[in-house]
Amino acid sequence: MTYIGDCIFIKNLSKHKFQAFVSNDSGGSDAWHTLTDTFKSGRWRRSGWDVIVFRDEKDTWRKGVYMHIKDVTVYITIHGPDDIRVEYGRDRCAAISAIILPLLPEFELDSGGPDSRNRRPSSQPYIGDCVLIRNASSKRFQAFVSSHNGGSNSWFTLTKSFKDGKWNRFGWEVIVCRNAEDTWRKGVYIYVKNVTVYVTVKGVDHVEFEYGRENVEAEHRCDDVETEHGGNNVHGNNDGGRTVMAEAGLASLVSTFQEKDDESETPYNDYQPSPNEPGAQDIQGFDGWA
Repeated sequence: MTYIGDCIFIKNLSKHKFQAFVSNDSGGSDAWHTLTDTFKSGRWRRSGWDVIVFRDEKDTWRKGVYMHIKDVTVYITIHGPDDIRVEYGRDRCAAISAIILPLLPEFELDSGGPDSRNRRPSSQPYIGDCVLIRNASSKRFQAFVSSHNGGSNSWFTLTKSFKDGKWNRFGWEVIVCRNAEDTWRKGVYIYVKNVTVYVTVKGVDHVEFEYGRENVEAEHRCDDVETEHGGNNVHGNNDGGRTVMAEAGLASLVSTFQEKDDESETPYNDYQPSPNEPGAQDIQGFDGWA
């Protein structure tokens, strides 16, 4: 695919309606946009770390990916909820860096929602709707949890105890961990309702997730966690025990891989972006279910 600048193109070739948004951590709008069957109406200029999220018309299903948009144009085509294809156009000037460190390693798509059938078993106690993160390695790591539903999204240096790393959240959020040099990050888009999420960083590319759900007996308990009203919240908000919503849905991870770089290939016989196209515009705001 062709590199036309640091940006993301998304289109929908399925028979269902889907929307997408891209976070505005590196600028732009983070409003939901109804996808069409052409890249022309779905472009987001980004340069840096951002999360890309898709949802269906009833908002019972979402998928999200946290990725680094740098010297790359990302092309995403939705053929269905379980068939999302990603292709890349790379900046030739930055090609030499890809020899040392791949520009975009394989990444993970995390999905879920109130009606998700792919739910992880409970293995920890439920102590309220929150995220707990600790560092079980000998290296320094930091983490943040997005603030779509309140709280702070500042970076926090992890300790070896869950008690020091607690974020009270309620709804869809992004959890991100990074090493001290910021040469590695892992991000997960997750649904936090009636669930306590336990994240243990054991090293680069070694992050474990466990879950405690309301009204579910845990298989084993963790001595490093206090009761629902104990522990310290990391710049967060307390949602006061709202527990009437449906159980959190967390799907198993699905890996996608980079396609080869071949600008002569056009996978679909429709509009293809051009570097010098006049009048091309980014997504500006929420457009409803067009």
